[in-house]
Amino acid sequence: MDAIGVLLGRDRLARSMGDYDFFGGDPKPEDRIFIKGLLTGFADESPQASPDWFNDNSGGIPVWFNPQTKVVTKGEQPPDSVLGVEIAFCARLDVDDLEYESIRYFYSGEGDPFEDTAINILKGHTHLKELGFYLLPAKRTWDRTMTFNSELFRRVLKFQEAVPGQTVVNLRNDLRNDGNKIEEQEPLDAIIGRLNLELSGFVTDDGKNITFLPTQGDIQGVLDNLTPFIEATDNVKIPVSKHGSGLISLQTLLLLLEFGRYRNENGKNFFLCAEEPELHLQPGLHRRLVGRIRGLGNQTLTTTHSPEIATYYKPDEILILNNRDGVLSVTPLLAESETPPESNSLMRLYTLYRKEVCEALMNKKVIVPEGATDFRWLKLLISASTTAEGWEAYNTASDRTKSFGIIPTQNSHVVGTYSRFKDLIEDAIPLVDGDAAGRKYVKQLLADETPPKIILSMGADQELEDLVSWIVKPEKGERLAELEKVLAPFEGQTLRNFLHGNKSHWGYQDSLADYILRNEDCVKRARLFVNSVYSIENLEGDYGLLWLQDDDMSTGNSILYNFQYPEL
Repeated sequence: MDAIGVLLGRDRLARSMGDYDFFGGDPKPEDRIFIKGLLTGFADESPQASPDWFNDNSGGIPVWFNPQTKVVTKGEQPPDSVLGVEIAFCARLDVDDLEYESIRYFYSGEGDPFEDTAINILKGHTHLKELGFYLLPAKRTWDRTMTFNSELFRRVLKFQEAVPGQTVVNLRNDLRNDGNKIEEQEPLDAIIGRLNLELSGFVTDDGKNITFLPTQGDIQGVLDNLTPFIEATDNVKIPVSKHGSGLISLQTLLLLLEFGRYRNENGKNFFLCAEEPELHLQPGLHRRLVGRIRGLGNQTLTTTHSPEIATYYKPDEILILNNRDGVLSVTPLLAESETPPESNSLMRLYTLYRKEVCEALMNKKVIVPEGATDFRWLKLLISASTTAEGWEAYNTASDRTKSFGIIPTQNSHVVGTYSRFKDLIEDAIPLVDGDAAGRKYVKQLLADETPPKIILSMGADQELEDLVSWIVKPEKGERLAELEKVLAPFEGQTLRNFLHGNKSHWGYQDSLADYILRNEDCVKRARLFVNSVYSIENLEGDYGLLWLQDDDMSTGNSILYNFQYPEL
């Protein structure tokens, strides 16, 4: 968001530039920060219709953008393309002055803009003002945003010619003639009287007495002291600054929406970038928040770490950002050229389970389990292991529970789900049962054009219920009787078979997860399993006891690991 801010002229809302904005944190005189952007959406597809934007002296070069292929070309207009212009921002460190220099200009080709005297600089941001770009920053907890001390508030009033000038002057005059005369009230009056006598010894005019006013008696004093209140029940008025962080953080958004409303009513563009708009707000308000942001903007861009916020956007509007060794890539959850999958099992991931998918994609490592029951159990095991952490959790690395994302695979569509999301996830790891169906899935995954680097299996003829049984150890002491009280009578079944026969009974799963949480040895095994999955590329220590590489099924591109169920 900082990059977009500086590119479009909102430098003051972005972080101050420093050494660590340059790759490696050690900028040399020849190093450059370079940001390039493409502007489209002109009213007419002819460059001659927008002479302020396209000219040799102070404008840019026309380019053509294909929204489907995302390709930018110069020259004659290709089919299915729209008019655009490229702008750029470049910064460097002046070692002699120890200052960071920046330049914003119309992009015309590769080269150093600090050395190229022929470039057209974006002077005075006249062009950028036409864009109507506004930024909602993450830092927005200043409690006086909606006062006359706020430049943003004053700009809103001035923009709409809504400054109540005469009323402020009248208020100033009223305050100059305050009738309360606090200096005449007992017992303060005695002190003020003595101060006046002392003052007369230094000032020859005996009429110079001390008086008190609510402000300093000028217009600025009035503006500085005007305070917004919100009226509660029974006519009780509470200053905005005394409310919670959620309401305080909304002030900036409310003012930016006023800019948007005014520009929209006057046929002007309004482009709003919102950085983590969910901050300090309860999830119940997120939908309305996104709705208001999108409702008034010709274009909006939101960055978020909240699956709730991401879910309110359509799949082709959700962009997944990945930073791999300093190289940032952007991939849509569903490309514009794609249609949602016809399979109900995959369709649900883009509709009913979009929140869970977005949550999973916010992790570096993501597990693609075989089905919905496996998804729930993995979530429960992570939750139980994390909740059970005490003060000893930071004694060693193995005492802390790792975490990873989990895709809510539907109806055993593990192969199709992996194929759908492999390009979005750096480390997508399928996890399947070791039964006949699981072995079939392994073969299909290995045959994929881009097979997974690692596949996890529950072991020969084993399923996730075997893993849970290994964690709980039902044969230990009186544990079987305890489990029957927590769940239901097993009627001669093993815990594994009981769980297998009640795969869809989520109440049993929750109760058993709570049992695991309350038993230290169960937590230890659950955490060991979770952490071993997270560290599957580096199986050291006890982790190496849990997984064994299957040399018969592994290939040069993929490794299959089988779970071993060791005695611990």
